[in-house]
Amino acid sequence: MKIEAVAIDLDGTLLNSNHEISDFTKKTLFKVRKKGIKLYIATGRLYKSLYRYKEELKIDTPVICYNGAMAVDGKTDEKIFEIPLKNSVVNRLIEISREKEVHLNLFSDEKWYVECTGGELERYEKSSGLRSHLVNFDKIKELKITKGMYVGENKELLEIDSMLEKEFDKKIYKAFSKPYFLEILNENVSKGDTLIKILEKEGIDPQKTVAFGDGFNDLEMINLVGIGVAMENAPEELKSKVDNITVSNDEDGVAKFLIDLLKI
Repeated sequence: MKIEAVAIDLDGTLLNSNHEISDFTKKTLFKVRKKGIKLYIATGRLYKSLYRYKEELKIDTPVICYNGAMAVDGKTDEKIFEIPLKNSVVNRLIEISREKEVHLNLFSDEKWYVECTGGELERYEKSSGLRSHLVNFDKIKELKITKGMYVGENKELLEIDSMLEKEFDKKIYKAFSKPYFLEILNENVSKGDTLIKILEKEGIDPQKTVAFGDGFNDLEMINLVGIGVAMENAPEELKSKVDNITVSNDEDGVAKFLIDLLKI
């Protein structure tokens, strides 16, 4: 089967533990592009947080941000679309954060808002390379919030996940991108759905596409394409739900799988 496209998550997948793309992986991806195969980034990050990686790889295809809630033209940096959360959902996320004293990040356009500081804030600042805006959430409730993300211990986030399941059922999309990150989006959003829309618009067969990921927010994307691949560092539960597993992000898992698949 001729592969036409490769879609790749960033954190824990393309990036190593130092949040870098290794030279080996970078060279491999340039070889992939020389074969006429298109590369797509699909991440939970803001566009400005992933921008340097896009530039490193010289990617000019549409970029999937916020786990599919936003797509940006990689050539012009113009927003293609954005699907925000409903205000009623945002208000409830804020209430839960205050009731449970769990850190909440809110994202609007290219800005990241927090209501308190602490270790959880530092954890995300370190991984994203961004600085937050400290505000009272009551003052930004009327903004279009694209993504909410709880940050904390997995045990307390599992409790919140259960609460959200009971309260909202299928009226939101939620997924753990990492055991300590619980992300909440509009119910019509996922990386997988957005990737399929982009591929179809560009005339690419999803069944001739390879997708890589390491988090539960990658599961739809992995399972909607012809060849879905989980990283060795992904949770065991996730790995049990996919057909292909490559070595970890610190062992150039993306590059090694593509070298074997494409014989490059």
